[in-house]
Amino acid sequence: MQRTNPNWKTLVYCCAVISAAVFFLSCQSKTEPSNKNSGTVDSSAADSQKLRTVDPGDPDSAVVYYGKTLTELGLNPNSLSAEELVGSMNLSQVLVHLGYPDLGLKELEDTPSAELMKRFPGDVLSSAFFAPKITDVSVKPINPGWRKLVRFKAKGEALKKGVSAGYLLFNKFQPDYDKDPFGDQSNESLNTQLILVKGEGSALEYPVYFLVFGPRSGESKLITFLTATFDARAPGIVAENKYYVPNACADCHGGLTGEILIPDYKRLKLNYLDTDHWFDRLEDDFAFLKDHTCGQKKSCAVLYDGRNDNSEFEQAFNVLRELNWEIQEQNAKVPPSQSFQLRAVTRWRDLHGTDSGRKDVFARALPPAGAGDPWKADNPTDKELLPLLNRYCFRCHSSLKFNIFDRPAVVRRKKDILENMTRVLTDKKKMPQDRNLDCSAETLAHKEKILELVRSFPGATPSPSPTPSPTCPTPQ
Repeated sequence: MQRTNPNWKTLVYCCAVISAAVFFLSCQSKTEPSNKNSGTVDSSAADSQKLRTVDPGDPDSAVVYYGKTLTELGLNPNSLSAEELVGSMNLSQVLVHLGYPDLGLKELEDTPSAELMKRFPGDVLSSAFFAPKITDVSVKPINPGWRKLVRFKAKGEALKKGVSAGYLLFNKFQPDYDKDPFGDQSNESLNTQLILVKGEGSALEYPVYFLVFGPRSGESKLITFLTATFDARAPGIVAENKYYVPNACADCHGGLTGEILIPDYKRLKLNYLDTDHWFDRLEDDFAFLKDHTCGQKKSCAVLYDGRNDNSEFEQAFNVLRELNWEIQEQNAKVPPSQSFQLRAVTRWRDLHGTDSGRKDVFARALPPAGAGDPWKADNPTDKELLPLLNRYCFRCHSSLKFNIFDRPAVVRRKKDILENMTRVLTDKKKMPQDRNLDCSAETLAHKEKILELVRSFPGATPSPSPTPSPTCPTPQ
């Protein structure tokens, strides 16, 4: 497949997203963090953790991880202990390391994408966009998530250490649907993620490195966790909704391995930017945004920098093409050779090489890596099931364990789907993890439809178990 080159003279806006955090190595050594949550449980509990949407990790392992990796990256020149390093590191120091010493934190978060790119032509890509993946859909009213990604080409000391690029991701929320989610008056990002990517021929040990920073009002200090709503279907599934590096990050970017779960470091990869899914979500849980402005002259724009204007939209989309090209290149270097992540980004690029229009779910079906048929619009079961999986399951199962657009992977999991969707709400294996489908007539009907359609797949169907008492016995 040929690379698409945006017209950089006219490039004004760009768009990207990277979900959560990532890591390295496939076996644990003394210097690797051990996951306390996994290391002290029996085999059945370990099984539950493996099936939990995202493994939450633990704070001690996060500190050990930072001590090891920041030292390797050249960010510990004074040979501080891991605890001292975590306590003293902030985002400004990392920006200097990347070769951008004059870029202030407020400027970085609030300056429009076009201005950032104009200031650093060829070195910086920046974009702001609607982010359904970070939004808590378990509560009403929904507080929509938005992201701003700034991609830096590494310079200075980071480049000397073997880093090729840094992807900085601001996570923002705006509960007032007619106010601007970005700019001077917006709510600040409380968790800001940074991915540092290993360069070609680099001596660095791992393909990617992840850091998380706190809010700008607190000097963007390095923190060991991000807060997220992956398991928001019931309170207390994950304590304080805190997900610690490295395990939580790795789980979404290539997976975990071992009886005592650690990141499968050699497989870790960037996740592609699925614009089609963002647009899909304006037709279901986020349809209300079409009746609001998000601080703009027209209705809320999925590609915020595109402003629902044809010219600006195309400029923003051109950068998505460039970013997904980079992501495809990185995925191709990381095993396995035909990972579902690589097949997904390749499919996106096939569809959007010259076409920026939204594609329906069947156009986006992944070509199978082995035996089995892809999703087909003329198959009655597929026609009903795939749109439901896209709404309720894609948030996690686009990057976690399998991709719902890979039909054979879904069929193989028939038994798991039927069992896990009917578990009690507080069971770690309960699916979907991020909401209770029993709480509205619409979502309860969708849950029953998914179960009905999945039962029609070939393979063993588990014996029906007693239906758990619903948390919401009277759907509204």
